[in-house]
Amino acid sequence: MKNSNIEDIERLLSLPRTVTVDVFDQYVAVQLRQNEDQRAQITQLEQQISELHNHVLLLSVLVKQRYTIPLQSNQPKEEQHILYTKQEVAIKFRVTLRTVHNWIREGLKVTSIGGVVRINQMSLKEFMETKKNKKNPFPH
Repeated sequence: MKNSNIEDIERLLSLPRTVTVDVFDQYVAVQLRQNEDQRAQITQLEQQISELHNHVLLLSVLVKQRYTIPLQSNQPKEEQHILYTKQEVAIKFRVTLRTVHNWIREGLKVTSIGGVVRINQMSLKEFMETKKNKKNPFPH
């Protein structure tokens, strides 16, 4: 990793301390005074803030998936990092999203990361094993 990348990350992480609401409000006011089409300027600013918000959420999910959840888990390390969305589980097992919702109601364990439901590979494997055993309690 380059020093410039590290400096960029450190600047990003220090933003809440340096860019207060008052400072940002002043910035917006100046931008609006300098631009004749204020509506376009506001739309562009909202888009930039939305992109920044999505990027920060992605960074947060990365930290939670790779570092926070594994610290709280007893699962083998290689299986701690594999998390699926409900849609990915539906595709993997060729079922509908409704079926995945039903599985969750039936006991499939999920984790919420940044408000998004994720399903751990090990939890999915355990759930499918119990589901298989319930369907065929007397295997031949």
